Amino acid sequence: MTKIWASVLVGLYAQERGTEELLSWRAIIYLKLIRDVINVLDLLDGAMAQAVRMDAPDLDEGHHFQVEVYKFIEKHRLLKLHLAPLRGVRDMLEECVAVSGPLTQEREFGVGFSGGHTRLVQQWVDDAAEVLVGCKEYIQSLWRDDVVNEILACKKFKTSTFDHADIDRIASLDYKPSNTDIIEAGYRTMAVQEHSFILKIDCEREWIFYDIASVKSPVGVPLVGNGIPTKSTFSQRLSWAPFFDDVDGVIFWSSISCFDEQLSEDCRVNCLEDSFCFWRTICSSSILAKSDIVLLLTGCDALHDKIQRGVSVKHYVPGFGDRTNDTDTAMRYFRQRFREISRTSSPVGRPVYVHPLPENASIPFT
Repeated sequence: MTKIWASVLVGLYAQERGTEELLSWRAIIYLKLIRDVINVLDLLDGAMAQAVRMDAPDLDEGHHFQVEVYKFIEKHRLLKLHLAPLRGVRDMLEECVAVSGPLTQEREFGVGFSGGHTRLVQQWVDDAAEVLVGCKEYIQSLWRDDVVNEILACKKFKTSTFDHADIDRIASLDYKPSNTDIIEAGYRTMAVQEHSFILKIDCEREWIFYDIASVKSPVGVPLVGNGIPTKSTFSQRLSWAPFFDDVDGVIFWSSISCFDEQLSEDCRVNCLEDSFCFWRTICSSSILAKSDIVLLLTGCDALHDKIQRGVSVKHYVPGFGDRTNDTDTAMRYFRQRFREISRTSSPVGRPVYVHPLPENASIPFT
C-alpha cells in the first residue's frame, strides 16, 4: 500500500543520484521483480499439483476434487525448471537489502545504504543481474502465457507492475533504475535519512530532505526542502519531532482506498482510522501550529474499483452511516472527516489544502 514518497521526490526532482543510492535501488527493484515472478510460479505450481490430483477420489466424502481445469503442457514444467534459480537470487537480494537497509520483523525491506558494504552489495547485485539476464526470456514467456494469465485472473492475483518492456530493460547488466521504477518498487524507507539535492525547478538553492522511516504504521512524516515535511512511514511516531524546528509546511499523504484493510502489525486497527489518528497528531502539534498543510488523498482509483465491486464503506467505517455507497459520496465523506479533525484539533485556525490523487501519482511542484 505504501510508497516511499520521500525517495520519489528526491528521484523526480534531484539532478542526479549518487552511485550508492542507485545501487541500493537496483537491488530493491531486482528483488521486487523476482518476488513477483516467484509468486506467479507458486500459483502455477499449485494449479499444476491440483490438476494432477483432480481425479483422485476423496475417501471421506466419496466425491472428486472440484478444481479449475487448465491445459498444462511441457512448457509449463520447463518454465518452473528454468526459473528455479531465481529463488536463490531472491534470498541473496533479501540479505543484500538487509545490509543496505534495516530489516523489520515483518520482513519488509526498505531503502537505506551503509557505505561500508558497497563492494559486497555491488557483487551481489551484479550476480543477480547475470541470473536475471539468463532468465529474461523465460520470465517474458511466463508473463505472456495464456494459461498462467487464466490462473492469475481466477485467483484475482495482481500481476507485476513490470510489463514485458520493463523486463527487457531491467534484466540487463547495465540497468539503471528510472524514476518510474523507483515509484513502482513501493518499498518503505528505513531509519532517518538525510538527502541534500538541487531541484530542477530551483537550481540556485540546495534543499535538505529528511526521510523519517517506519515499521509500525502506513503513515508518517518526513521533511523535505527548507522545512517542508512529507508523509511516509516510521516506527516511533515521536522520532520526527527533533526535525521540526523550522517547518514551513506539511505534505501529508493518506490512502483512502485502505478503508477496508487492517494494519499488518495489528489486525485490530483499521488502516484508514490509523491515518485519521496520526492526522490528528499532526494537526494538534504545537510545533506545527503555524505550518500550512497540504493533504493528498491517494488511491482514489483503487477506492472506486472497490466500491464498484460492491465493497461496503459502512461495513468498515461505521461513521459513514446510511450515505450512498458510491465513490463521490465516499470521497466527500473522507475529505470532510479530515477537515473536521483539522478544525477541532489545530491550536489555531488555518486552511487545509486537500487534493485527491490516483494510486501512483507524482506531484508537480512548481
